[in-house]
Amino acid sequence: MSGYRDLIELIAKRQMGILGKRNTTEIFSEAGLALDSAGKIENDSAGYEELETLTITLHEKYGPVPIMGCKIPVARKAKELKLKLPPLFV
Repeated sequence: MSGYRDLIELIAKRQMGILGKRNTTEIFSEAGLALDSAGKIENDSAGYEELETLTITLHEKYGPVPIMGCKIPVARKAKELKLKLPPLFV
């Protein structure tokens, strides 16, 4: 499956390296997204709204560093998939 779910999973994998697995799982949970141990989201219908909620939650809790840590790969993937990104990524 392609789309926003791919972007969210890319963010999950990057954040596990930046924030650690526990903090990443916690922040995703706060944003209403459940992650498995491999960084895959369990919500099959994740879309733009979930991506935007996640980025806002990340930024509010940890500041700009987590967003900066995944901005380029997420922007590249979004361009490849022709998807709109939330304002914090632009």
